[in-house]
Amino acid sequence: MAIKELNKEDKFSIFMLNKIAGIALSSYYKWLNRRPAEQEKLNEDIIEEIIHLHEKYDGIYSYQLMTMNVN
Repeated sequence: MAIKELNKEDKFSIFMLNKIAGIALSSYYKWLNRRPAEQEKLNEDIIEEIIHLHEKYDGIYSYQLMTMNVN
């Protein structure tokens, strides 16, 4: 994900970023076009909920309450 973001935001080339990371271009494009796993989708939903709660309570929501609300 970082390679994609650095390319989009800072206009670094995909080739250079993959070379620095030691990732073959073919592996990057295979990952980019993959179908996300069910667990990955669930993790993204949890992250969205955590961000929502963090913003709603101005960053003072305790981790115990966060855990209770996310689970």
